[in-house]
Amino acid sequence: MWKYHNNYIQKSNYLELKTLEYYFWWDTNKAKNVFNIRHKLNSRWFEVYIKYYLKNIWFNMSSYIWWYKADWWIDLKCKKPPLYVQCKKYIKNKDYKWKVSVWEVRNFYWWVVSQYNWNIQNQEIIMLFATTWSFTHYSKGFAKKNDMELFDYRDIWEISEQYTLEKFLKEFKDKWYKVENLLNKDYTQIEINQMSFTFKDLQEDDLLLFLKNIRDNIVETLNIEDDKTWNILKDSTLEQIAKKRILNIWWLKEFHKNCKNEFEQNHIHKYMNELVKWLNILQN
Repeated sequence: MWKYHNNYIQKSNYLELKTLEYYFWWDTNKAKNVFNIRHKLNSRWFEVYIKYYLKNIWFNMSSYIWWYKADWWIDLKCKKPPLYVQCKKYIKNKDYKWKVSVWEVRNFYWWVVSQYNWNIQNQEIIMLFATTWSFTHYSKGFAKKNDMELFDYRDIWEISEQYTLEKFLKEFKDKWYKVENLLNKDYTQIEINQMSFTFKDLQEDDLLLFLKNIRDNIVETLNIEDDKTWNILKDSTLEQIAKKRILNIWWLKEFHKNCKNEFEQNHIHKYMNELVKWLNILQN
């Protein structure tokens, strides 16, 4: 059982790191920075990390935890200027990722509104939702409509450049609590330098999952309003690519020629370079 669990962790982290490498255009240093933020700090201390970052750039932040330990969708606050923050340090689900849903963004918004029972649009107030991964299309739309700030993995990288984990941990070194309590207890199992999982260890289902992530990224890049990923490449097409382990441009061109569906032929041709780029990253 332990061997199976450890293998799942290794596979999950490998795919996650490779996905981040692509998101940052194969900049491994940026990918590693975000990976470390996502894994080294536990959920509570990710909130503290954001809190101290905001303090370093002038905001006098405080935690927003009620006496019965429920934060009601508001993790951090600042009175002047009024700033309210929600943090979600998602790491992975069965798809090795987790995008913040519109339901979560909407709940945060309405909890802030309910605290004061006034029209938020007539107030000078900042609402910030920070996550270590990304937001769904509908989340971004709701946030834009209601003047909310969203921090995703790209913003977390920029924060880590200005306020490094080392600096953050150093600030707590001489305080009464131990630095070890800031860290994820399982981090020793997932450090990048100890990662032994490789491309050869991936199964067909893993490749299919990675291809679906490619498709999601294409949809996000094109800013498709209805977010219907099946309009780009069908699951059945991705399943065949994963099954045949098509890993380079030549094999993909051959697969494209033999594809009977004209709709799929056109889309494979259109996104061929993008697919190969992802698969190349996966193998390196």
